[in-house]
Amino acid sequence: MMKWLRNNIKFIISQSWKCSNAIFAVIGLAGMLANLDSLIFPDLKQWVRVLIGIGILFAIWFCVFFLCAIHYYRKEKVCILNVTNDHHVYAQYGDIFDCDTQEKIESKTKRNIIIPGNCCFDTIIDDDLVSSQKLQGQALQYLFETGSYTQETLNQFITNYLGDRKIPYTQLNKHQKRKGNLRRYPIGTIVKIPTNNDEIYWFIALTEFDENLHASIPNRAVYINCLQTMIDSISNLSQGYATYLPVIGGGLPEVSDNEQTILELIVKLLKINKDKINCDIHIVVRTSGKDDISIYNLG
Repeated sequence: MMKWLRNNIKFIISQSWKCSNAIFAVIGLAGMLANLDSLIFPDLKQWVRVLIGIGILFAIWFCVFFLCAIHYYRKEKVCILNVTNDHHVYAQYGDIFDCDTQEKIESKTKRNIIIPGNCCFDTIIDDDLVSSQKLQGQALQYLFETGSYTQETLNQFITNYLGDRKIPYTQLNKHQKRKGNLRRYPIGTIVKIPTNNDEIYWFIALTEFDENLHASIPNRAVYINCLQTMIDSISNLSQGYATYLPVIGGGLPEVSDNEQTILELIVKLLKINKDKINCDIHIVVRTSGKDDISIYNLG
């Protein structure tokens, strides 16, 4: 908790001062209505009583600070933006694939999950082409293990989905990419993949492979354009279902080596496009990043 407190100290101090000022205002009002001087050791010298009074006020603030720290450390979700039609943008800690979230239990409806991946929409999970530890690999594993798709049927679904929408692509060869799918689609391309439950996986093309299967994105401007395309797609295709997205771009040095910076960039872009948002959006920060990535003070 100490590392978390260091990263959030300014926010906790700010919140504790707000609460303390309310308490101090009540004490000040009480002092106007009643003589409180007699309560603080009236036999002592004036300057001693002043110091004791300051000490009491500091003790009150310290208690409030401690309670605020406990409250926000336990708080897993915060609302950072209110948009039209009573929809909201939230930031929260957790597992983006957890289908037992309180939101889903309450809504009893479908939800969209954004999965960043590569521009060829590869489906081979071998920790060379697609890592089993990344969101793309985890999503593919779920699709295969639940019988929603096989690798062949998923590849065919993706090809048909993009072909029906006449999405252009670049045809690669084995020298440019030694394994996997050889059709490279533009960054920002989205494929909506329904699952066997009430979730729809949105695979979004974010990175390109080189001949060594090293994934990268050209620069931050391309990344921002990709996010803008995603927001536009959510506006047009979400059907009002709650949409969950991770801290997209984490681990990409071309964007930033700091996930906090990436989170703040995503939030800023959502604020710019708040008039387009027509569903609840949840930015899900991995639980393991709680000590390093703050979801507070983003509003």
